[in-house]
Amino acid sequence: MSRPPLSPAQLRLWQTLCAHITTHGLPPTVAELSAQLGIKPPSVHAQLQALARKGWLRHTPHKARSLTPLDEAGQPLLHPKESTPMESRPIMSAPPRVTQRFRPAEQARFTIPLAGSRVAAGFPSPADDFVEAQLDLNQHLVKHPAATFFVRVAGESMIEAGIHPGDILVVDRSLQPESGQIVIAVLDGELTVKRLEKRAGKLFLMPANRNFTPIEVGAEADLLIWGVVTSTVHQFGR
Repeated sequence: MSRPPLSPAQLRLWQTLCAHITTHGLPPTVAELSAQLGIKPPSVHAQLQALARKGWLRHTPHKARSLTPLDEAGQPLLHPKESTPMESRPIMSAPPRVTQRFRPAEQARFTIPLAGSRVAAGFPSPADDFVEAQLDLNQHLVKHPAATFFVRVAGESMIEAGIHPGDILVVDRSLQPESGQIVIAVLDGELTVKRLEKRAGKLFLMPANRNFTPIEVGAEADLLIWGVVTSTVHQFGR
């Protein structure tokens, strides 16, 4: 039995949903679809409901990132991985602190020798005369390849957390952001890096530089937590 055809707007949303899952490995949120399509969240909700009514979408109520596009036979077109919902909260504006985004190279594999003993940061320690194993930095730094991005940082608001201008951050979008973690947030269409903190029922984006002021979340502002920072790559002598 054929299903009702999609309107141009509904088809565009369905294609955007498929493309997002293919690229990121997990379904988008309504806020992310709104940003990608340039339409307001209520319009996204209305179009998603129309897709579900027409049999082109499956959605589990009250479960984040559960949007699954269906093919012409009504079967799941893509099989996104189980993921933890990203948190979306309001926030005040702040200057961008991320300049570039990269995906890990899936085919790149470069292993280097891993010494069998730890390096002493205090007094010198005798080195081992053998190599314990081979270390693949992709496997060491990237736990969820489909949901991981690299971003390059600009600005000095996080230098006391060891994040300097030009550093590359490893960002995992499948992790649920928690208080105390360093996150990438979307502010006014730009990306910024700050530490997420919750105190006495209030939400803050905290810099790691005493010359910068913490940002208290306002009830009327808009925040999207884009991902959780898991590692940083810093080069000396740049």
